[in-house]
Amino acid sequence: MEETHDHIVARPGVFEIAVRAIAVAKGEGHRVTTNTTIYRETDVDEIREMLELVTALGVDGVLLSPAFGYEAIDKSVVMTRDEIIAKFRAIQSFDTRYPVLTSPIYREFLRGERTLTCHAWGTVTRNPYGWKGPCYLITDQVHESCHDLLTQTNFDDYGPGRDPRCEHCMMHSSFEPAAADAAASSIRDLLRMLRWTVT
Repeated sequence: MEETHDHIVARPGVFEIAVRAIAVAKGEGHRVTTNTTIYRETDVDEIREMLELVTALGVDGVLLSPAFGYEAIDKSVVMTRDEIIAKFRAIQSFDTRYPVLTSPIYREFLRGERTLTCHAWGTVTRNPYGWKGPCYLITDQVHESCHDLLTQTNFDDYGPGRDPRCEHCMMHSSFEPAAADAAASSIRDLLRMLRWTVT
């Protein structure tokens, strides 16, 4: 909640501003979704408390995803793959009671119940410098166009087991697209994803 949030962003008062902004946006009739990044020090009970708060504020959805230890972040606050799996197994006891946008297939991956391959190309990122490659968090090269990013990047070189920087990555930006891809190859998973989407 507030203390943990403001510690992570290294700025007191941001949590309070975010809560006020959600209330104002909902009051104006806007759809609001939140993105909750979970760190090593994030307490599972605090996640439940946060879900209660944002649900009471009327948010339309909450994305839950583990933090990734990219270059600009303090590595002591991010989890290993085993720690991510343990934390998301604990969250499983209550996450379906809230408007969590994390897909069922991606949730299974986060709990260590299924394997997905990195789809870094599934969520491309453009910033003022250009198109980041290979992914949202690792910048080995900046491209002038999305076409250049997609055709000049060997995505098979990235992901857990391929690049040491990716070993503990389970980020939504690469693995939610992989979950969608997995659903497309299985009638059972496709039906589960359709049911989740409409509900």
